[in-house]
Amino acid sequence: MPGVRRRGKLRRTVAAALTAFICGCGGSGEDLAGTADLGVRAVWEQPSLVEASDASGAVFGPIIPRSVLAVRFLALHEQSGEACCLAILRGPATFETRAFFLTRLPSGPVTLRADAYPQRAAPADGIATTCSTDPPGVGVACTEGADPLPTFTSVPLSVTVLPNERNDAGILRFLSTPFLIERDPEPGGSVLGPRPRIAMTVVDGLHHVRDDLRVSLFVPSLGQEVDVLADSLERCDDRSGDPECSEDGELDVTGIRFEGRPAPGDAVPAGVAVVRVHTGNDADPPRDLFTSYPIEVLPGDTTTTTTTTLSTTTTVVPTTTLLPPTTTLPPPTTTTLPPTTTTTLTPPTTTTTVGPVTTTTLPAAVFCVLRFSVPESESLATLNFRFDYPLAEGAIVGTGPDTSCRTLVAVDSSAILNGDVKRLIASLTSQNGFATPADVVECDYKGPTPPKAGDFVLVTSSATRPDSTPAPVSVLVSTIGCIPASN
Repeated sequence: MPGVRRRGKLRRTVAAALTAFICGCGGSGEDLAGTADLGVRAVWEQPSLVEASDASGAVFGPIIPRSVLAVRFLALHEQSGEACCLAILRGPATFETRAFFLTRLPSGPVTLRADAYPQRAAPADGIATTCSTDPPGVGVACTEGADPLPTFTSVPLSVTVLPNERNDAGILRFLSTPFLIERDPEPGGSVLGPRPRIAMTVVDGLHHVRDDLRVSLFVPSLGQEVDVLADSLERCDDRSGDPECSEDGELDVTGIRFEGRPAPGDAVPAGVAVVRVHTGNDADPPRDLFTSYPIEVLPGDTTTTTTTTLSTTTTVVPTTTLLPPTTTLPPPTTTTLPPTTTTTLTPPTTTTTVGPVTTTTLPAAVFCVLRFSVPESESLATLNFRFDYPLAEGAIVGTGPDTSCRTLVAVDSSAILNGDVKRLIASLTSQNGFATPADVVECDYKGPTPPKAGDFVLVTSSATRPDSTPAPVSVLVSTIGCIPASN
């Protein structure tokens, strides 16, 4: 990426050293048969002040970075399928308390995930239930539509919670990951074509953003992807202020400011387009970012922007072909998620269209089987992904924990939820690791017509190896096979 000014060694300024969260399940003082306490400790990747370390060589400590304005906890009970979400917002009442319990979760296998976000809200990912806490009022409900790109993400913990005992889940290690700020147009916004101006700032709370930044536009109406050529590239640094990445340097990040347009010969027609961004940071091992979001290209040749009501999605992964069942090609790029999408969490090229979520119930005319696969050669201890399909006329059979999906690889535990907003969340855990490439999850689907390529948006949130190092893998819809529905 020629012409990018690169700063020297990162410097870290922290306003205050805040200790890690302690959370648990149970402990509310109520007589809830079968519930139990679960203690969890959290540490954050640091440039210094070594307090803990892992196999990746990253160092951890109690200081919560300034780019963290909300921390989200997701608890998935793997047997019942119950799930809850809780957002802890930065502020004296919550961050200074530093201790709480998640309550009313049944005993048994529980997968606990946690991610941090740069805004005072956290995405719900289709989970409508807010986790109960002791003391009450520690957090707030997670929000549908909140920006899903995390600033720090952790490897999920899978714990068997024993009833009537205080259990220790271990340590959640939060790793820095690249994310986007100051997007223009914003996700769901509009811009005049035929050479729409695309601008953004790609940042990281701890590491440098790599020089291999690629921005492109996927045009569903043409089935083509065009590169967005940089008119302006500039390194930014909140710590030196020359120039700042975030407003008044409030996030304490470094990164790259990008502004560009498609080449003169790559006219983009009016309609929906998908902005795709692919890069990563210079951590060891590096953590990749592949994210995408919809915009509306309007007829014209100016660059003013307005806003529309398109829905927002992130980290798109490859889609699939139509009948008869076929397999899509592996994506040309992958995303390292220490945890999806992301974030690895949260990945690669795909065909996608976007628009308002359809809620009308339609008669089933076809029955299909969808398979999700990991195309890379790896041994995975954890794999987590989110799959959105807002434009599909049909839906995956079953909702909540009663989904028709099943795992296709040997795992110690799994949790798969299908939301009413056409969103699938999967979390797979294997202590010894399962081998890929492989089909990993299979789901039944019913609808009035076979699903089309471009109906699906898949978000990889995390993948790790048995030694806890991030695994650079992608997840894609590998096959779709349909027959006439029997009812």
